Amino acid sequence: WIFWAWLAAYRKQIRPMWCGAFLAITFYQAGIYLLMYTGLAFLLLPFLTGNWRPAWKINIQAGLWAFGFAALKLIPVFLWLREFQDTAYASSTYTLPYLHKILLGRYLHGSDVLPNQGGGWHEYGAYIGPIILALALGGITQLRRRSVRSLLIVTFAALLLSSAGPLLKPLFDTAPFLSRSNISRFVLFAILPISLLAGFGVARWQKIKRVGLPFIYLMLALAAIDVMTLASALAPQAFTVPPVPAPITPATPPLEFTARTYDFEAPNREKYTRSYAAVLAGYGALNYCSSIGPEPMVRTIHDEGSHGILQFSQEKTAKIAQFSWSPNTVQINGSTTEKSDLTINTNLAKGWKINKQAAHSIAGRPGTSLKPGPFDLTFTYQAPGFIPGLLATLATITLA
Repeated sequence: WIFWAWLAAYRKQIRPMWCGAFLAITFYQAGIYLLMYTGLAFLLLPFLTGNWRPAWKINIQAGLWAFGFAALKLIPVFLWLREFQDTAYASSTYTLPYLHKILLGRYLHGSDVLPNQGGGWHEYGAYIGPIILALALGGITQLRRRSVRSLLIVTFAALLLSSAGPLLKPLFDTAPFLSRSNISRFVLFAILPISLLAGFGVARWQKIKRVGLPFIYLMLALAAIDVMTLASALAPQAFTVPPVPAPITPATPPLEFTARTYDFEAPNREKYTRSYAAVLAGYGALNYCSSIGPEPMVRTIHDEGSHGILQFSQEKTAKIAQFSWSPNTVQINGSTTEKSDLTINTNLAKGWKINKQAAHSIAGRPGTSLKPGPFDLTFTYQAPGFIPGLLATLATITLA
């Protein structure tokens, strides 16, 4: 969609609607984080075009189409982030003192590159190597060109933004509906303009007769070897996960809860979380990405008595006559001889209701207090913003 938006400044037949549709599909697949990062590119890229006003117009139109197509999920996600702020943002750190490590350090998975980063550097490492950096410095000599000046500005902006995570925390705290990942990752946006500046450096060497072209071929070959030898060493570490050493006992249908991560310690003492294997075995492993959103209230099924989904404070005095559940509805009736609290084994979030009344918080879960005698309860959940998002998406599809 970025390519189409850029091209649309020159070719009117590229429709913003299709740009917005593919951006919405990207959000449905990848979530809010990718939308947050590409949103910055969405704002900056028009300034790198030769005719930025039409590009801005296309970007705004494409953004509106994307919002309409994605409203079904986007509005509930914004409201969820406002209720449960992402705590992963706090691990951002300053990157400027470590740019030599970031851009030129050949570090592998698990290397300690940034202090207090709180995550593996392999995930967003921005190695570019000395050869490409040297070519980029050659490209900077063409400051007369508007494109070179723009790329240089974007490079410095990305480097400064990536180092401003701790400073931006108060700003993000005033907008809790925004996603807060590690702002240090914005250093990746410096790699793109540096690479383009290297292209201008290559163009400058091409003007030197006899020497220029062979030198360029040699430099690009060395740069490819430099980057690929690091990438090939990273790939087996960062993207290959050892198999689960012992089979996981399948869950009782249709679903059970487990708080276990089935960590496997590799020979290099790196621990791999294997919650996905638990999902394949039929468990609801809600601990898989607990750094995003609220900490899961779910316990291992063995800690919950005889019912993995329900919990009574007075388990021995409660009897269940009928029980059924679906992803957003739980129906239960029975009786209890004593006062007892009944909770659903999930986090309390806005949208949970019990018999059409807002659910109360009991130990962080949706629940209610039961009096002695029979009870008939229906727990339901509907994500806030779902109905407005649905209507907006249907209206957008109709308009399209």
